[in-house]
Amino acid sequence: MYTQIIKETQVENNDFVNKNWKLCLQLVRFIYNDGYKEEGYRFVWINTDYDSQKYRDHKNMLIPSIKMIENLISQAKNEEWEKHKENL
Repeated sequence: MYTQIIKETQVENNDFVNKNWKLCLQLVRFIYNDGYKEEGYRFVWINTDYDSQKYRDHKNMLIPSIKMIENLISQAKNEEWEKHKENL
């Protein structure tokens, strides 16, 4: 499977967690080996210090604040991600 990142936005104020990790909301497309494709949204933590470990095992990283989630969704709405998703 291959993951294509179509859109991404990051939390601007990251006071809640380690400064090396940024919480992001992504609009992604999963492209499977058989050619099947899925599009949707996901939250990911990105390590800004290590390119080789950019994405972390997310099952053990919690989002500490609803405000962080709301900020990311608000940014995506302001950038009209839904319109972009409709054109995929």
